[in-house]
Amino acid sequence: MTRLYKLGIGSSILMVCLGWLLNCTAFESRESPRPLAALNTRDVVYSDWITTEQWVSTNLFGLPARSCDLSQSGLTSKHLENGQLYVYTKFNEEIKQLPFTVSSEEDELRFDYTIAPNATLRLVEIGLRGSLKPNTVQKSFRYVLIPNAISNKMLVDMNDYEAVQAAFSLSE
Repeated sequence: MTRLYKLGIGSSILMVCLGWLLNCTAFESRESPRPLAALNTRDVVYSDWITTEQWVSTNLFGLPARSCDLSQSGLTSKHLENGQLYVYTKFNEEIKQLPFTVSSEEDELRFDYTIAPNATLRLVEIGLRGSLKPNTVQKSFRYVLIPNAISNKMLVDMNDYEAVQAAFSLSE
């Protein structure tokens, strides 16, 4: 009986120690986050705030839409193939990342972008519901193009424009 008692206590102590040891090594084996400052961010391409005035009315999949083409020297096919593109807009006094949808009781608008084959950034407003009225609250855009080598290692929430601005030292 004593032998069985010692075996039970010994195995319980062994399991607790083994569990503690595995738990401690699991925390230590995680790769620590690499700070953005250690990454080479000079290859990040970004634009100033671009004001858009020349929107063209069109249809997209039978839905009313407007589009505006932005030809930018920083956007080349080579950059676009080897990087991640993020587009931001100033909308109702806040900065939002495209794509996003705005809904109200009367209508629903989708704000998005595409890249034409000639590396032109095409901004698009799509009327998903209701009528497509000219948009007066969205006039300026900015893009940030991050090489894949950096985007795979960075820990920046690209939906948070303030974090993006701080990480890449973007001007207002």
